[in-house]
Amino acid sequence: MAKFIPSIEEVINGRVKPQAGELDALYKLQNLDDSYEVYFNPMLNGDFPDIVVFRHGYGVFIIEVKDWDLRSYIVENDNDKLTFNLENQTHQYEIKNPLDQANSYKSNIMNLYSQELLHAKILYDLDAMTKKHFINIHVKTLGNPYELINTAVYFYKHDKNYLYNKIKNREEILGNDSDICAVVKSKLSTKNENFDNIFDDLKNIINTSLDFVEQRQIVSLDKEQERLASISYPEQKKIKGIAGSGKSLVMAQKAINAYKATGEAVLIICYNITLLSKIRDNISQQLGSKVENRFIIKHFHGLVGSISKDYDIKVSHINKYSKSNNDLDMLLENDQKYKTILIDEGQDFQYEWFEFIKNNLLAQGGSYTIFCDAAQNIYERDQDAKECKTNIIGRWNELKKYYRSSEFLYDFCADFNNTNLISQDSEEMR
Repeated sequence: MAKFIPSIEEVINGRVKPQAGELDALYKLQNLDDSYEVYFNPMLNGDFPDIVVFRHGYGVFIIEVKDWDLRSYIVENDNDKLTFNLENQTHQYEIKNPLDQANSYKSNIMNLYSQELLHAKILYDLDAMTKKHFINIHVKTLGNPYELINTAVYFYKHDKNYLYNKIKNREEILGNDSDICAVVKSKLSTKNENFDNIFDDLKNIINTSLDFVEQRQIVSLDKEQERLASISYPEQKKIKGIAGSGKSLVMAQKAINAYKATGEAVLIICYNITLLSKIRDNISQQLGSKVENRFIIKHFHGLVGSISKDYDIKVSHINKYSKSNNDLDMLLENDQKYKTILIDEGQDFQYEWFEFIKNNLLAQGGSYTIFCDAAQNIYERDQDAKECKTNIIGRWNELKKYYRSSEFLYDFCADFNNTNLISQDSEEMR
C-alpha cells in the first residue's frame, strides 16, 4: 500500500477535518503500491494543494479535489478556456478555475520552488529552440521535464458522463466513477534515472502541512482582540498595531464572524500577493475547516486587473480614482457588491485605492475595515502623523499588546530604536 503522509487515521482525527471528496480520494489511492507517497494538504512553499502523489524516479501527480455541486455553477468553455460562475438567487460569482488552480501549483514548482527543475526546463526549451531554428548548437537534454508533474481535478459529486456534458472531454478532470489509481499509474509509469537530482529536490519541497505537524488549535483572542474582531452593520473601522500584536488573527476572526452573520462571501484585499496563502491559512486555522469560496481573498492589483479586463478600463483610471470620476462609478454601478470588506496592509495602499474599493465594491450598509502597521510602510506611501492615511474618519483602534517575544526583548528593541535609530519615531515600536 502507498505511504500516506500524514496517515489516513491522522487526517480523520485532525482538528481540520477533510472534506468528503478528499477522504474518498485518499481511500481510493490506498490501492497504489509502496513505491508511491501520498501527501494530504502538503505545504509547497506557501501553496497548499489538496493531494500530492510522489513517486521517486517517475514524477508528481497533483490532485485538486472539489465537493462542488456543479448544478449551481455556470461553466463556460470558450476556445478551451474554462470559466466557473457560482449562481445564487441574486448574483453570479466568478470562481477560480480549479484546473488553473492545480496548474498554478505545477507552474510554481517548475518556475519558483525547484531550481533543479527550472534548470532542466531551461535546457529543454533551449534545445527545442535550437532545433526549430536550425542553429548548429545542440543542447543535450536528459528527457522532458514538463512531463514530471501532472495535475487533475476530482469532482467528487459527479460522474464522468455528467462532467463530460458539463465541461466537455478533458483528461485532467476526474469523476466519482473514475479509476484514480489507474490515472495516477499511467502518468507516473515512465522511470527516468537521469533526473535523480530533480526528484531529490522535489522530495525536499513537498513537506507535511503545518496543520498536521503542529495539530494546530484555534488561537484564543484577548478581550481587545475579540472586541475588534466583532462585526456589525453598518460599520467603518480602522485598526493599527505592530507586527506580533495579532492583527492577522483579528482579521481572520472578523472575516469568520462576518460570514456567520451574513452567509455571504467576504472580500479580503491585501497588497502583497505572497500573503494570499497566509491569510487563507489563518482563516482556515480559526474556522477549523477549509476556506473554499466563503472568503474571496485578492491582492489589489490582481483585483484591479480582473476589473479592468471585464470592463475594458485602463488600470491608470483606477489608480488615479476620485469621486468626481462619475463615468467609472456609473460603469461599475451594477457590479457585484460585498457586504463585508477587509483590507490588510493598509499602509501600502494609496488613498485613491481606498476610495475606489469603498465607493464601488462595498454594499450599502456594509462593514468596511482597514488594518495598518505604519512601521512597515516599505513602499513609502503617504502617511499622516506616522499613521496610514485612510478614507475612514475617526480615531484609530490600536492593538498594543505584543505576543511574539518576551517583554525584555520588546523593551530592548524599543530602547535600541529610540537611542540609535534617530530617523525612526520610537512610537512605531508601540
